[in-house]
Amino acid sequence: MGAFKQDDRLLTFTSPLGKDVLLPENLAGTEGVSELFFYRLDALATTDTTIDSKKIVGQKVCVALQASDTGARRYINGFVSGFEMNGGDEEFNNYRVYIVPNLWALTLNRNTRVFQDMTVIDVIKQVLSTYKISPADETSNTYTKMEYCTQYRETDFAFISRLMEQHGILYYFKHSEDDHTFTLQDVSSKLNACPIQNKLRYAPQGDITEGFYDFVVTEFHSRTSMVSGIYSDWDFGFVPYNVSTDKQTTRGPLGQNNNEYYDYANSAAAYLKKNDSQSKIPDLVKFFNTVRYQSGDAASVFVKGDSNAICLQTGYNFELSKHPQASLNEKYLVLHAEHNVRQMPSYRSKNQNTGEPYGNTFTAIPFSIPYRPPFKTPRPVVNGMHTGRVVVSSGEDSHMDKYGRVNVQVWWDRQRKANTPDNTWLRVAQSWAGKGWGTYFWPRIDDEVLIDFIEGDPDQPIVVGSVYNGVNMPKYDPAGQYTLSGILTRSSKDGGADNANELRFEDLKGKEQIFMNAERDYDLHVENSRHTLVGQEQHEQIGADHYVQTSGDTHLHIKKKLYEQVDDEVHQTLQSKQVIKVGADRHENIGSNSVIKIGSDSNIDVGQNLNEKVGMDYSLNVGMNQYDKVGMVYVVDAGMEAHIKGGMTVVIEGGMGVCLSGPGGFVSIDPSGVTIQGMMVRINSGGASLEGSPAQTQNPLSPDSPTTPKDPKFPGDKPPSQASEQGS
Repeated sequence: MGAFKQDDRLLTFTSPLGKDVLLPENLAGTEGVSELFFYRLDALATTDTTIDSKKIVGQKVCVALQASDTGARRYINGFVSGFEMNGGDEEFNNYRVYIVPNLWALTLNRNTRVFQDMTVIDVIKQVLSTYKISPADETSNTYTKMEYCTQYRETDFAFISRLMEQHGILYYFKHSEDDHTFTLQDVSSKLNACPIQNKLRYAPQGDITEGFYDFVVTEFHSRTSMVSGIYSDWDFGFVPYNVSTDKQTTRGPLGQNNNEYYDYANSAAAYLKKNDSQSKIPDLVKFFNTVRYQSGDAASVFVKGDSNAICLQTGYNFELSKHPQASLNEKYLVLHAEHNVRQMPSYRSKNQNTGEPYGNTFTAIPFSIPYRPPFKTPRPVVNGMHTGRVVVSSGEDSHMDKYGRVNVQVWWDRQRKANTPDNTWLRVAQSWAGKGWGTYFWPRIDDEVLIDFIEGDPDQPIVVGSVYNGVNMPKYDPAGQYTLSGILTRSSKDGGADNANELRFEDLKGKEQIFMNAERDYDLHVENSRHTLVGQEQHEQIGADHYVQTSGDTHLHIKKKLYEQVDDEVHQTLQSKQVIKVGADRHENIGSNSVIKIGSDSNIDVGQNLNEKVGMDYSLNVGMNQYDKVGMVYVVDAGMEAHIKGGMTVVIEGGMGVCLSGPGGFVSIDPSGVTIQGMMVRINSGGASLEGSPAQTQNPLSPDSPTTPKDPKFPGDKPPSQASEQGS
């Protein structure tokens, strides 16, 4: 075991197993800009060595490659993702070690969550913090905060890769003996030159003259490709109610064409949920479109090559020289490389490696072309609807903004604080939504709402309905009362089960009904005619006052009887004429006084008898003349006294005769003459006339003035919450 040492060899390997336990024999792997590196190390261990794979899997290791004859080394630092125990021979057992970056661990975790009020750099750092990875942030741009950004059923790696691609951020790894660093960059011109050696000459195979550490490029192929010439991006913002557009023409010579790459809804509007952030949408659309076209331009020219340059690393640049085509002698950014290393010298005494111990194949682009990583990571699509719960501020029933958006907590969001509003603002779909008109039903606290996603984008949820559940049950049991349908609201706030407005339809055959309940006021505003047809009875019960005002005529036609009962007073004011026609009898029964005052004439025409009965006095006060004309007999019968007095004269005239009769005799005047008959007739013989009682008339009582009716309150077009009192 101790006879084999790694000293003075091309490949050395350091692991938690200890020095010289695993002896590196071959190394093959790939690395790339905005890619995870992956290396496969074939190693040997003497047959008397026992290796516990649990001591190396998941642990940090380092491979070192001798890169110069002065001792400079290139390091490949990473974690062991897998470890294989293979066959062997009498000398060694064979093992294989798979080496990946610490970032590879992000591929093992899939999550669904929402990030709020964070830039893309903030999101990346927060995701990495779980893995204790501290990235080197070499970015230069100032990024817009994403107010709402969803990781939906994605691995952590796919999620941050998608965001970095969208924002034009590349990454690469810096290696040292002790660690490797995940490094972010958004300006490719700031990337460094390859360490150890960054100038490589072109030397075809067989033209290497200065030994193993004479690093050269042995194959070099340049390819140019046609790319789209125009990039257009549109995105819709609901607050300005317009589409933000951006159109750019590529800068590269191979993009000078009319081929257009058009995209819509690139997440600019989806990321910005707050009302005061809508003005940022156009700039974000432009930025995303710029990243897209720069990513396309970067693919227009690339080179492929082979070399023996151990120093060649992705994310760094080198300068080519000595190429016979002078235009190719320039700086290149290495994007991808495949490495193959054979140990020199080999540990196997029977099988010494022959040929070149190291070689690579690489892909690069001219360093002068701004590089943006390609869009490789697809955006997740929500295949179907979700449900969630409406959340509001403490003590409230509803939490909405002026656009009718509600705050919703989706069930899969494990990291959000429960029952707390945040940036999860969802618009609420209505059956109609016009400019100042439409339907408006707003979800309230703890409602379970049905959520759809525009274009399946998890960053664009929208409420499209509500559903009942085991807690929020319908008032009427649908299993037994399925014929009921309607609308039932709830008074807010602090409304109970009995505090609601309701419009209900009963469709049970033979018991069909429309029921309407106004929990408080019921205002009906008809701007033209209202027609009501009731097939049978109509019942109205008013708990307090009843006010009616008709601006025109009121026509009431009752085909049968009219029954009215007023338990208190009736006040009527007629500003003009009253006309009453009674087709048969008219009966009035007045329990107390009847007081009538007529401002002018009173005319009564009785077709037959007029019967009056006065229980006590009958007083008639005529201001001027009184004329009584009786067609036949006129009889006055006074139980005690009848007294006729004329202020000047009294004339009693009879067409056939006049008779004055008393207890002692009579005076009769008729056509035959005057007859006086009495027990004794005295003429100028003293005595005195009888005196009658004077007339004692009483003025009638003045009637009370009727109380003027109050004007009704008219329903207005504002709800009570916006107007303390409706009406005019």
